[in-house]
Amino acid sequence: MALGSLRLQTLVYSATVGRFATVFQVAFAIAASLGLLLLYHSIHFKGLDSEESMEMAHLARQIHEGQGFTTLRIRPLGVGIFQQRGVDPRLTTQRQPEIEHAPLYPWMLALVFKAVRPPTDIATGRTFTVFKPETWAALFSEGWLLLAIPLFFLAVRRIADPRVALVTLTLLVFCNSFWRAAIAATPFTFLLFIFCTIVYAVVRFHELSESWWSVFWIAVAALAVGIGFLAKYRFGLLLAPLVTHVLIFGGRRRILHAVLVLAIVAAVAAPWVLRNQRLTGLPLGLATYAPVEFTDVFPEKNLERQVNPKFADFGYKQIQRKWLANSRNFLETGIKSLGSNYLIFFMITGLFLGFKSPILRRLRWFMLICLGWMILLVPFIWNPESGSVTQAAAHSGDLYALLIPLIFFYGAIFFFILYDRLDLSSRLVMILTASAFILVNSLSLIYALLPPRPPLYRFPPYYPPMIQTVSKWMGPGELMMSDMPWAVAWYGNVPCMDLSKTVPQYLEINDYLHKISAIYFTPITMSRSFNDIVGGEMSTWAPILFRQVPENFPLRAPVPNLGREFLFITDRVRWAPGGG
Repeated sequence: MALGSLRLQTLVYSATVGRFATVFQVAFAIAASLGLLLLYHSIHFKGLDSEESMEMAHLARQIHEGQGFTTLRIRPLGVGIFQQRGVDPRLTTQRQPEIEHAPLYPWMLALVFKAVRPPTDIATGRTFTVFKPETWAALFSEGWLLLAIPLFFLAVRRIADPRVALVTLTLLVFCNSFWRAAIAATPFTFLLFIFCTIVYAVVRFHELSESWWSVFWIAVAALAVGIGFLAKYRFGLLLAPLVTHVLIFGGRRRILHAVLVLAIVAAVAAPWVLRNQRLTGLPLGLATYAPVEFTDVFPEKNLERQVNPKFADFGYKQIQRKWLANSRNFLETGIKSLGSNYLIFFMITGLFLGFKSPILRRLRWFMLICLGWMILLVPFIWNPESGSVTQAAAHSGDLYALLIPLIFFYGAIFFFILYDRLDLSSRLVMILTASAFILVNSLSLIYALLPPRPPLYRFPPYYPPMIQTVSKWMGPGELMMSDMPWAVAWYGNVPCMDLSKTVPQYLEINDYLHKISAIYFTPITMSRSFNDIVGGEMSTWAPILFRQVPENFPLRAPVPNLGREFLFITDRVRWAPGGG
């Protein structure tokens, strides 16, 4: 018994503070993460489930197929912008240069598609499971999470108690929010890896603050911000906290460091900003309008559904209301749910501790500066994730979620300060107490792995066999309109325009820009309540949605037997033999 206890004590010591502790812990993280990846993926991944993830995959396929950085998801606002710049609308309603998203993530995903060449046909009926390219898109996203977790561990392992680093590592591995974000296949996990790179560079910068090597590490952090910007424009907001942190804690070379950061980020971002400016007259393309969306004048996604939006009624008051609503929502509810556990409360208390390590103090201030700038800037541009089925707890538009690793880290520090005050010398008691702490904060993941299982499809609203079937009825040069154009472009691989806000706007597009050969309504629209359709913004579409097509409407042939959730209305019978 004594010999067994001694061996256990030796094992615990080797895993926490021994010579090979770091190697052992990184190996544990990789093994545990791979195991969780296989289990979580097999249970929860049923295909892509959001607008952004499908658009990333679609852009990657366009690149892989030699179409360049273009999209078949046709935004009316984009058509209007190109028309104002002298481009023939008939060209931009078939394949549009991508002017909404940053380019880096789709280009990287295109390399994956080029390497594996997944099949793009969808089996119909009971044989359908998951669209094969989506599996590779999810695995690509999950791979970045597997890299981000050990990278953050290596950063905190340099400055913290080995017990704290190990518990932080374990908490990250068992964070349900991260795994949900990983299978969503958005750029979030890549951005998380980039943010962890910034944290590692900041730690090394402060370790070598008296050496010229500090210049190298702050350059690495700046380069990471620039790369993150090329993956998601709003990630560039982290430039402000990085420059602020350098100016406060940069020592006698603070001005040099700040100028270097600005120069590197500008050098990385400038070519793509100039490309957007040349194509659209907007530095970030359509993403420049992010502060305008989800306001009183342009609720939800109504802005990009209009060819020539009117900005006369838009002003400071709308931006002010949006900022107040978003910041209030974050402070009242969002901050409590970061990480889907209770560590936010440990972190908040831990921030008031007096650390002996100057690097711990400065890293704490880096997190607070990031949070402060996010609270100030993000509410202007934060818009809910659209088209999502599962509403992943962390997605690429949620910059706050990038702080979760630091929240876990300072929460673990406070936990061990409380534990040490108990003055218990047994390592076995320590590991059991830490295990209980990890278990409580991993309940979200545990419940996610237990029954009931999620449905086989992301329905409603997505059913890929249906989308691909109606898309095959379209001919060359024809244009479809839909309330889920991102899904039609991805699964159907045909040009599809966003459903216009009103029937008169549809008629204007049909008469003056490009003929609309079919309109595909899905549960996004068909599942709305009667009052929402008749009395809301869809009121002009009500007769069509109720299958009472007016005689003067250009499309006259609704497809029969699609069910109540779908309506496909077109200019002729396409589904009969010889009809297409």
